[in-house]
Amino acid sequence: MEFLLFNGLIAFLKMTIPALILSYFIWKILDVLFNSTLTKKYFFKFAITVILLNLIYVFFFSKDTPKFVLQETNVIRIIEESEIKNLAPIIDSDEERMRKLEKNISKNIIK
Repeated sequence: MEFLLFNGLIAFLKMTIPALILSYFIWKILDVLFNSTLTKKYFFKFAITVILLNLIYVFFFSKDTPKFVLQETNVIRIIEESEIKNLAPIIDSDEERMRKLEKNISKNIIK
Protein backbone atom coordinates (compact mmCIF):
# COMPACT_ATOMS: atom_id res chain seq x y z
CA MET A 1 0.00 0.00 0.00
CA GLU A 2 2.88 2.35 0.75
CA PHE A 3 4.23 1.76 -2.75
CA LEU A 4 0.92 2.85 -4.25
CA LEU A 5 0.81 6.02 -2.16
CA PHE A 6 4.40 6.82 -3.09
CA ASN A 7 3.67 6.32 -6.82
CA GLY A 8 0.58 8.51 -6.50
CA LEU A 9 2.57 11.20 -4.71
CA ILE A 10 5.30 11.17 -7.37
CA ALA A 11 2.71 11.39 -10.16
CA PHE A 12 0.96 14.22 -8.29
CA LEU A 13 4.19 16.19 -7.92
CA LYS A 14 5.19 15.60 -11.55
CA MET A 15 1.94 17.20 -12.66
CA THR A 16 1.30 19.80 -9.95
CA ILE A 17 4.61 21.65 -9.96
CA PRO A 18 4.52 22.45 -13.71
CA ALA A 19 0.81 23.28 -13.45
CA LEU A 20 1.46 25.73 -10.60
CA ILE A 21 4.30 27.38 -12.52
CA LEU A 22 2.08 27.67 -15.59
CA SER A 23 -0.82 28.99 -13.51
CA TYR A 24 1.48 31.63 -11.98
CA PHE A 25 2.47 32.88 -15.44
CA ILE A 26 -1.16 32.88 -16.58
CA TRP A 27 -2.04 34.77 -13.41
CA LYS A 28 0.67 37.37 -14.10
CA ILE A 29 -0.59 37.84 -17.68
CA LEU A 30 -4.14 38.34 -16.39
CA ASP A 31 -2.81 40.69 -13.73
CA VAL A 32 -1.13 42.85 -16.39
CA LEU A 33 -4.18 42.77 -18.65
CA PHE A 34 -6.53 43.89 -15.86
CA ASN A 35 -4.17 46.52 -14.45
CA SER A 36 -3.32 44.76 -11.14
CA THR A 37 -6.93 44.53 -9.95
CA LEU A 38 -6.44 40.87 -9.04
CA THR A 39 -5.26 40.36 -5.49
CA LYS A 40 -2.98 37.68 -4.07
CA LYS A 41 -5.94 36.22 -2.20
CA TYR A 42 -7.49 35.19 -5.50
CA PHE A 43 -4.22 33.75 -6.73
CA PHE A 44 -4.03 31.44 -3.73
CA LYS A 45 -7.59 30.28 -4.39
CA PHE A 46 -6.62 29.70 -8.00
CA ALA A 47 -3.50 27.74 -6.96
CA ILE A 48 -5.49 25.59 -4.51
CA THR A 49 -7.99 24.83 -7.28
CA VAL A 50 -5.13 23.77 -9.57
CA ILE A 51 -3.75 21.47 -6.86
CA LEU A 52 -7.15 19.88 -6.19
CA LEU A 53 -7.81 19.31 -9.88
CA ASN A 54 -4.39 17.69 -10.22
CA LEU A 55 -5.10 15.44 -7.24
CA ILE A 56 -8.35 14.27 -8.82
CA TYR A 57 -6.67 13.72 -12.18
CA VAL A 58 -3.65 11.84 -10.80
CA PHE A 59 -5.57 9.45 -8.60
CA PHE A 60 -8.43 8.72 -10.98
CA PHE A 61 -7.36 9.29 -14.59
CA SER A 62 -3.57 9.33 -14.86
CA LYS A 63 -1.56 6.60 -16.58
CA ASP A 64 1.20 7.07 -13.98
CA THR A 65 -0.83 5.48 -11.20
CA PRO A 66 -0.63 1.69 -11.05
CA LYS A 67 -3.52 -0.57 -11.98
CA PHE A 68 -5.28 -2.62 -9.30
CA VAL A 69 -6.32 -6.16 -9.82
CA LEU A 70 -8.30 -8.08 -7.24
CA GLN A 71 -7.25 -11.70 -7.48
CA GLU A 72 -8.96 -14.89 -6.29
CA THR A 73 -6.96 -14.89 -3.08
CA ASN A 74 -8.42 -11.46 -2.19
CA VAL A 75 -4.94 -9.94 -2.35
CA ILE A 76 -4.57 -6.65 -4.18
CA ARG A 77 -1.57 -6.80 -6.46
CA ILE A 78 -0.05 -3.98 -8.48
CA ILE A 79 0.36 -4.96 -12.11
CA GLU A 80 2.45 -2.82 -14.37
CA GLU A 81 1.50 -2.35 -18.02
CA SER A 82 4.57 -4.33 -19.15
CA GLU A 83 3.34 -7.35 -17.19
CA ILE A 84 -0.05 -7.11 -18.83
CA LYS A 85 1.57 -6.99 -22.28
CA ASN A 86 3.66 -10.06 -21.39
CA LEU A 87 0.53 -11.96 -20.35
CA ALA A 88 -1.38 -11.19 -23.56
CA PRO A 89 0.16 -14.01 -25.71
CA ILE A 90 -0.47 -16.54 -22.94
CA ILE A 91 -4.11 -15.52 -22.67
CA ASP A 92 -4.49 -15.67 -26.48
CA SER A 93 -3.01 -19.19 -26.64
CA ASP A 94 -5.33 -20.31 -23.82
CA GLU A 95 -8.32 -18.97 -25.72
CA GLU A 96 -7.20 -20.81 -28.86
CA ARG A 97 -6.89 -24.04 -26.87
CA MET A 98 -10.38 -23.55 -25.46
CA ARG A 99 -11.80 -23.02 -28.97
CA LYS A 100 -10.11 -26.20 -30.21
CA LEU A 101 -11.49 -28.15 -27.25
CA GLU A 102 -14.98 -26.80 -27.89
CA LYS A 103 -14.74 -27.83 -31.56
CA ASN A 104 -13.55 -31.32 -30.63
CA ILE A 105 -16.32 -31.72 -28.08
CA SER A 106 -18.96 -30.51 -30.52
CA LYS A 107 -17.62 -32.93 -33.20
CA ASN A 108 -17.73 -35.81 -30.71
CA ILE A 109 -21.27 -34.94 -29.66
CA ILE A 110 -22.43 -34.75 -33.28
CA LYS A 111 -20.86 -38.17 -34.07
